[in-house]
Amino acid sequence: MPLEVLPMGVSIVYRNRRRVRNGVPETYQKKLYQVRVTWLGRREFVGRYDHLTDAKHALTLAQADILRGVFTPPRAIREARKAEEEAARMARFNSTSVADLAELWVEHVRRMGRKESTLYTYQKRIDAQVLPTLGHLPVDAVTPQAVQDWYDELDRNHGNGVSRGAYMMLSGMFTYAAGKAKGQPYGFTPLIAENPCRVVGATKHKPVRPGAASDKVITDAQLGELAQAMPALERLAVLLGGWQALRIGEVLGLQRRDVQGEWLTVARQLQSRGQGLRIDIPKTEAGIRELPIFPAVAQALKPHLESHVGDADDAPLFPRTGRGDVPLHPNVLRRHFTAAVKSTHGIPDTFVFHGLRHTALTRLGQRGATLEELKKFAGHRDSATVQRYQHATRTRLASLVADAMTNK
Repeated sequence: MPLEVLPMGVSIVYRNRRRVRNGVPETYQKKLYQVRVTWLGRREFVGRYDHLTDAKHALTLAQADILRGVFTPPRAIREARKAEEEAARMARFNSTSVADLAELWVEHVRRMGRKESTLYTYQKRIDAQVLPTLGHLPVDAVTPQAVQDWYDELDRNHGNGVSRGAYMMLSGMFTYAAGKAKGQPYGFTPLIAENPCRVVGATKHKPVRPGAASDKVITDAQLGELAQAMPALERLAVLLGGWQALRIGEVLGLQRRDVQGEWLTVARQLQSRGQGLRIDIPKTEAGIRELPIFPAVAQALKPHLESHVGDADDAPLFPRTGRGDVPLHPNVLRRHFTAAVKSTHGIPDTFVFHGLRHTALTRLGQRGATLEELKKFAGHRDSATVQRYQHATRTRLASLVADAMTNK
C-alpha cells in the first residue's frame, strides 16, 4: 500500500466507533483525516473527514477564505448559533406567560392521549386556581418562592384536596416548559432551565382533619336504609356503590350484558364532563375488571333487570326512562342521593356517592383483604391508593382493643 502524503494542515486521527458484525456489537477505531489551519495566530479546527480527498478540499477552501479575509472558524459559527438560540429563548421568556404555557401544555397532554374528562378537569383547575394568580406572569418570572406562596394560599383557602391536584398539574406544566415532559416533541426549545415547583410535601395526600375518613364510612344497615330512600330505579345504584365499590360513572355505564350469573363486568363508564354525556372506557387497564356479586346486590339485581332494563345486550342498567336506551344522567342520581342522605338517620349531610366506594373497600379491608385483592377489586393501578383501607382496618382493630379494655 503506497504511503499517504499529507499536506500541511491535515493529520490522521483515530476515533472509537461501535458497530454490529454477525449480530455481535464491537468497538473499532475509525481512521479520519483532521484539518486545521492557522488564523490570527491561532490553530483552528476545520473538520474531520472520512477521505483524504475531502480533507484536502476543505483545507483549500479554508486557506482561500483566510486569504480573502472572510474565514470564520467552525468554533465561532457554533458559538454564534448558540448565542442566537439563547437570544431566541430569552425572547420567548419575555413573551410567554403562564397563561400561554397552560394552553401549550393542555394541547401537549391532549396529543399524549389524555381523555376528554381529564382535559376538562385540567382546564377547570387552570381557570380557577392558576390563571387568577399566576396567569399574567412571564414563565421565567415564576420563582420557587412564588409557587410556595401560591400553594400556601390555595391550601389555606381550599384545603389539600384542591391544592394538591392544582400543584401536581402546575408542576407538570413547568416540567413541560423545562423540556423534560414525557413525549415532548423533538427540537422543543425549553422556556426555563428548571422547574420552580419544589414545595415539600405538596403531592402528599393529607386528610382534612383527624377522623375525616371515618365520616365516609356507613354501616350495612345504613346502606340498606339509604338504598330504600332512593327512587325505585336508583336503589340498585346505591348497593353497587356500597358493596361492589363502583364509581358513579361505572355504575351508570353498566349494561345488561355486564351481568353474567354471579359475576359483574366493569368495562366502561359514563362521562358527563368535557363534551357532554358519553360512554367511555376506564382511564387505565386496571379499571376493567370482573367482580363477584355480593348477595345483597344479587337479591336486588334480578327484579331490577325485569322492571327497569331493556332486553338488548347494550341496554343501560339505569335508563333515563323506563327500559330505555339512554342512560341516566349522573347529576340526576347525585341529586336524588343527596336527598336520600338527608332523610337517612346517622349519615352526615356531607356524605357523597363516592363515600359508598370508600365504605365498600373499607369493609373488605376489615375482613382481611390483601393489598393486591383491594387493588383488583377497586380497579387501582398503584398500592398507595388502597393502603388507606388497610390503615382503616388497623384503626378498627385498635378501636376494638380499646373497647375491650374499657369494658373489662
